Amino acid sequence: MAIMSCKYTSWKFVRHLIFFTLFNFASSVLCWTHQEESDFRKMLLKNYDKKLIPLKNMRDKMKVNAELKIGTAGDFDIVNGYMTVRTYLNLTWCDEFLSWNTSLNHIMNITIGEEMIWHPGIRIYKTVTETHINSLPELFLNNDGCVQKYIPLYFKSGCQVNAYGFPFDEHWCHANIFFSEYDATRVILKRIICIEVWNLSRTNWHIQHECSIETRAYSEGIIKLKLTRKIQPNSLSYLLPPIIFLLLNMMVGQLPLQSGEKVSFATTIFLANIVYLGNIKKILPKEPTDVPLIFWCHLLLTCLSGISVIASIVASKRFFKMQLLEPIAPIKVNPEIPKIEHENRTGKIMSEEEIPAGYHSSRMNLKVMNLTSRCNVEVLMFNLIFLVSVIFGIVFLGLFLQTISSRYI
Repeated sequence: MAIMSCKYTSWKFVRHLIFFTLFNFASSVLCWTHQEESDFRKMLLKNYDKKLIPLKNMRDKMKVNAELKIGTAGDFDIVNGYMTVRTYLNLTWCDEFLSWNTSLNHIMNITIGEEMIWHPGIRIYKTVTETHINSLPELFLNNDGCVQKYIPLYFKSGCQVNAYGFPFDEHWCHANIFFSEYDATRVILKRIICIEVWNLSRTNWHIQHECSIETRAYSEGIIKLKLTRKIQPNSLSYLLPPIIFLLLNMMVGQLPLQSGEKVSFATTIFLANIVYLGNIKKILPKEPTDVPLIFWCHLLLTCLSGISVIASIVASKRFFKMQLLEPIAPIKVNPEIPKIEHENRTGKIMSEEEIPAGYHSSRMNLKVMNLTSRCNVEVLMFNLIFLVSVIFGIVFLGLFLQTISSRYI
């Protein structure tokens, strides 16, 4: 037992010794003192010129990689044609004069002020307002010479507004990034990728992002955001008023002239169309590429409603004018009617009991028949308005359905 205990104690001592040795070795490799890093920075930046591009062969080109992290996208302003975007741009490039061997000082990476070394300056254009870029004051430098620059961006992206299919519309918002503080032909964008940090479709829009590189005399990164309006009850409510106005306008011709409400009913619909046309114009873009279909719908519907008002006024005026005309001689309904007409011409006054049955009804029926025959023009006019309204509804409904179906093809 004593021998076994001695062996166990010796093995435990050896194990602790090995662990202590490895711990000290790892500490010496992974850690360094403040003085060591201070001396290392002075040595690294000695004879370094930040005004020159850090390439040993000046005929080469500095290649920069970009990673765009799209944070949030504000609500799209369709009237003014822009969208507020908050992104984070991470630039990476390799400085051939800032690499070192980690086995000498065990330093793996450091942070360094951007005013101390060369770094590419960027500009963003195709935005609504000038973008002020305030990058972080420090850069991250690895032992292989690769430098990372982290830039928060906040800008209003200009958008190509296409509201033709409103409220089932799609738009493209874009911004371009290029290098400006050095010779742009010697600093090229090798790669750019877009990463969605947050869910961009939490608003009323489905947002898709796309990043690409366009190379001309210089290279630039192109950021595109595709906005597709979600089909919601809020968007469908824009189609309900024109449908109701169209049906009401078709009902104008169904009101009888004797009611006296045809003109007031048609005028009310016309004024409602004008008010809604002004309201819909306020939520549509100021300078659209194509005139929105819903605007054409309300504009033509207002014109059609105005024609209905004019037709109602003309028909009502003719109807009341015919009512004021002298009664026309009645047709012979019974043998006593000519005798009564003759006695009326001679001035003989007859009592109600002496007038035969059917005399008043015959004159009234004849008067209505004459009024109806004279209103054939008005009937034809309202039938024509009804037919045009039906064709109008079918055409615009087909155009809206075509716009909706094109989004899923």
